Amino acid sequence: MPVPALVGCLEGDDDDVPRPDRHLLAAAGAAVGLRGGVRLDAAHLGGGAGEGVDREARDTPPARRAPPRHRPMIAPSGAAGYNRGVRIDLGVRLDPAALVAGPDGTGVRRLVPLARLAEAEGADAVLLAGDDRRLRAGTVLPADPYVLLGALAEATERVALGCLAAGTAGRPPSLLAKLAASLDVCSDGRALAALAGPGEPPLEPASLGEALEVVRAMLRVPGPSLSGARFAIRRAHNEPRAAGDEPVPLALYVAQGDAEADGALLELGARYAELTFVALRPGGEAALAGLAERFSSSARAAGRVPATAVLEAVLEAAPEEAPGALAGRVATARASGAAGVVVDLCPPYDDALERRLAAAIAAARAGGAGGGT
Repeated sequence: MPVPALVGCLEGDDDDVPRPDRHLLAAAGAAVGLRGGVRLDAAHLGGGAGEGVDREARDTPPARRAPPRHRPMIAPSGAAGYNRGVRIDLGVRLDPAALVAGPDGTGVRRLVPLARLAEAEGADAVLLAGDDRRLRAGTVLPADPYVLLGALAEATERVALGCLAAGTAGRPPSLLAKLAASLDVCSDGRALAALAGPGEPPLEPASLGEALEVVRAMLRVPGPSLSGARFAIRRAHNEPRAAGDEPVPLALYVAQGDAEADGALLELGARYAELTFVALRPGGEAALAGLAERFSSSARAAGRVPATAVLEAVLEAAPEEAPGALAGRVATARASGAAGVVVDLCPPYDDALERRLAAAIAAARAGGAGGGT
């Protein structure tokens, strides 16, 4: 599956960025193919009651309130500005931190043969775990995922490449855009740009929506300027350009947690992303049906057509799980509305990892993933 590219920018707090030029913003909206150009209000431009409300809400502990809604700076309409037909039927997710063998971290070199094996076994994508698992385990990554993805780009020919979750921890949207653009050039148009919520430090749906808008604008508009309550860009430089015919597909990764927050994230994915990945723990596959219905409803409300907004399931696969059990979970996820499945090979990793990877791909194919359904 050809999967194309993304770009980089200047970024800062709204207080540090001058009032953006309305004509430039309107031109940016027109260039993306969005009806109505750009919407600005007090919260986006700074000053007035709107800003006070946003900052007060951001400083309030999440447990005491509902997540603030994202107010679009630009308003996508229909299929305009979206990649078409992007879907991962069967992907695998590997954890670089689990491959560390001793203090020198040379175990990550196993990623290259693992990625080649996944491609040979029929996987459509090789994705790396990122900040979500690292933070849960209280460990650090042995190497930056995008450096590792560059090595995989050279070693593979067909699979899509990306990081789930790239998150926004230590990476403002502009930097993520630049990293994905470089990966896209190295991989001849196979990069995937993913953001994740909530991440660390936590990004509420309102701020994550701004981050998605920044990345989308930089994927598609030369020198865009946008201003939000948390993120802003001004005449952002976005080289190198996409290697493929379309920009890098934008993805959102949702790790199930708080139901209300997850629903808000699904709405963001339905509005802005080509691919929305939902992580499901064992036994949670049947719950995907309700999430899929909410996702489809949000996509329709945003004027999206089905081919431009796709929901994917990420299934955790423990080392002790039998292939038949995994195949059954894949089948349930597909029947519940997942357009494709990513098998997340959970640590620990041992010498049998290669056999485990091949067996997981075979089980996922038996369950319906990668079969052109």
